[in-house]
Amino acid sequence: VKDPRDEADQQRLSELSSYSGIWDCTHCFACIEACPKEVAPMERIMELRAAAGAAGFRNNNGYRHEQAFIHSIKKSGTLDETYVAKASTSGLGELITWVPVAWRSFTHGKMPMSHKPIPNVENVQKLFAKVGENE
Repeated sequence: VKDPRDEADQQRLSELSSYSGIWDCTHCFACIEACPKEVAPMERIMELRAAAGAAGFRNNNGYRHEQAFIHSIKKSGTLDETYVAKASTSGLGELITWVPVAWRSFTHGKMPMSHKPIPNVENVQKLFAKVGENE
């Protein structure tokens, strides 16, 4: 992406936004251990994600997951795992495949039946507004 020798940015962003691309990075930071420090692979992955979203490559679970995560934190000040799981999928058929994961999450207390905002959630929302002003 951004190779001055050609104009294939859109094609590359499309390929990177597909299965096993930039959205499959789980932040394990193994890339940082493997690459020279001046490469900063995690920063490049995050930049590519932003570029892909800005270019309209949003119809994938990774982009939906990121947006759902942000929405959940902004709305309640905490992560609503149930909402994020539902909002990250492309429909009921895909959501059904997550039933085993949902069950394990529920039995380990990660998916409560109700989700309430944290006290003083307006402070979190003010932070989001402030960050939005600086973008």
